[in-house]
Amino acid sequence: QICHDAKGNEKYVICNAVDADPHSLAARLILGSDPHSVLEGILIAAYAVGASRGFICVNARNEQAVKRLTKALEQMRKYSLTDNNILDSNFSSEIEIREEADSLVSGEETALLRSIEGKQAIPYVRTVYPAISGLYGQPTLINNLETLSDVSAIFQKGPEWYSGFGTEQSRGTKVVTLSGNVAHKYTVEVPFGTTLQSVVMGIGGGVPNGKNIKAVQFGGPTGAYFNADSLNIGIDYETMEEAGSIIGSGVVEVFDSGSCAVEMARDVSYYIQTQSCGKCVFCREGSYQMYDILKDISEYKGRPQDLDLLAELGEAM
Repeated sequence: QICHDAKGNEKYVICNAVDADPHSLAARLILGSDPHSVLEGILIAAYAVGASRGFICVNARNEQAVKRLTKALEQMRKYSLTDNNILDSNFSSEIEIREEADSLVSGEETALLRSIEGKQAIPYVRTVYPAISGLYGQPTLINNLETLSDVSAIFQKGPEWYSGFGTEQSRGTKVVTLSGNVAHKYTVEVPFGTTLQSVVMGIGGGVPNGKNIKAVQFGGPTGAYFNADSLNIGIDYETMEEAGSIIGSGVVEVFDSGSCAVEMARDVSYYIQTQSCGKCVFCREGSYQMYDILKDISEYKGRPQDLDLLAELGEAM
């Protein structure tokens, strides 16, 4: 509604189809199996806000998705579903594929805007919402591919059908990727409210080689860890927020009893430190110091006061 009402010479729709988390395969699954659902969602969104151009941003490494999207766009043009005077409606809107570099910040919307503009993909502080002033200073609607794919499905089957999935507050479904020490590393679509226990054990088949679960990290590298006794928790926005986690990328990473908790934390902090855009002092310096401390502990060089310092760094960050 904000983008629809905003004044501008031109309006844009951007579909964020970047799997920023290295373990996430959500975009690969959806674009590889049904790219038309996402492209239809972009077109519907463009018509709703009056956007003349749409962009779908995908990982450059996801070659299959780029090929599928390119073919799907050719098919849309053949049926007059994109570009000029779509279906003789006097509405024109074109969709362009943009390949993005693999990085954690590349999925952040302001970084994505800069990248499309030909600038370095670094986040910046928003003074106004992109819906009012986004790409090239014009009203811009940004959504991820799961949302836009859902729009296409809702138009076909109705809102009541869609509301039948999920919880009271978190309607619909979420694509999750199982990774780590799990028997079946599937990427699947589950209703919101599905428990981590059922995903890990029922879909993933549990931990192989007779080992037990030590922990499960949910939401990607910035998500929370849950121990084996805490897996009966629903995957939905409210429950995860109460538990101190996020939905994030939807990655479910399983760690078995042979995993070292210190090394788990060290590896995550190293990844965050290497992916930091460097603009925020706490992230830039804090992630470096956090990794340094955890590295010392993992190499038996830790000090008792390190735990308090880690907690203080974590709170500050």
